[in-house]
Amino acid sequence: MAGCVSQPKRADCWFRSPYWFIAHGRHDKARANLIRLHGADYDVEGHMAQIHDALARMNQDNESQGSLAECFHKKQIKRTMVATSMFFIQNACGNSWVIGYMSCESIRIRRI
Repeated sequence: MAGCVSQPKRADCWFRSPYWFIAHGRHDKARANLIRLHGADYDVEGHMAQIHDALARMNQDNESQGSLAECFHKKQIKRTMVATSMFFIQNACGNSWVIGYMSCESIRIRRI
């Protein structure tokens, strides 16, 4: 039974990608994972460099994006209201209720 409990822990490490290992600073495991995936003659260092570049670009993109709090600042509130009012009006006019009611009504009609 103890072997069954420890098995998911080993399986969890088995299925981690090289991207995850590099993002969490485990470069030796990422290298071993790439060798296991592609073979010993594969350019592992080049692939790891590509992964580093991709992760750096992704982190840079995440830093340049705005936050949810910025939507409610004085400069952006008009844009936020326009964008959210479309969803409100769509539900307030009753289309979703009519479509939902019609599906129930059609089932009831078929039973009669």
